[in-house]
Amino acid sequence: MGRRDQPRPLLTMLLPLLLSAALPPRLATAATPAPAGERVAEQEVKVDVAPPEVRTRTFDPKNPPSDMPPLKPGEAAVTQSNFSAQALIGALVVDQTPGDKQCAATVRVNSVSLTARLEITIWLPQGGATKLTAHEDGHRRIDEQFYAGAEKVARELSERMLTREFKGTAGVCDEAVQAAIQKAGNELCGQYMDAVQRPAARAQEIYDELTDHGRNKLGEDAAIRQAVEQEKRERDGKRAGRAAEARMSGPERPVNNE
Repeated sequence: MGRRDQPRPLLTMLLPLLLSAALPPRLATAATPAPAGERVAEQEVKVDVAPPEVRTRTFDPKNPPSDMPPLKPGEAAVTQSNFSAQALIGALVVDQTPGDKQCAATVRVNSVSLTARLEITIWLPQGGATKLTAHEDGHRRIDEQFYAGAEKVARELSERMLTREFKGTAGVCDEAVQAAIQKAGNELCGQYMDAVQRPAARAQEIYDELTDHGRNKLGEDAAIRQAVEQEKRERDGKRAGRAAEARMSGPERPVNNE
């Protein structure tokens, strides 16, 4: 009757060799910054969205396993969801400025490989009621419904990263480059989670509110539909509010007194 949404930490793979592999042969060592206006010969986006991994596990309510999420008061079952995103960023070093104590580096993204995963574990008590099983399966269906759009979201976000520049600072220039790439990867993974995991988590909350955690008579199909629709209305409302705030905070137009 409950759900635990546990997005994994945002993982950004940082491989120094990737910088060399992503550069044209004449800049293979990445030791000499490229001119800021020079374009990379090849730009590449790869997206890998794995099918959802779903497991159903049963437990003895009197002796639950140690790896099971704790049940909250009034709960008899729980569904655990893990969304994850991993980014591998290739970048061209366009500037390195050593200083007395720190080096500042600027990189331009020229390749992105984003991997997305969804793991779901449904925990059901031994001999659990059919209604309880159906309710928990509804949590799975909601997660998978939002995850179904993950490939499109991941590709659009990754393509937007291409040619963008990021800055990093550190004690040495190689570490400054890595810091800049880290910034790019964290931003990309964060955007993906905002677009996929957060809406799913909110829809799950609404689903439990509508069904009283599976205790009322509202059917799962209707509850899922209503939860997804309400989440979308809320998200659209927030987007419209942000747009209105942006318009209000824009530069004032000159007043024509004629």
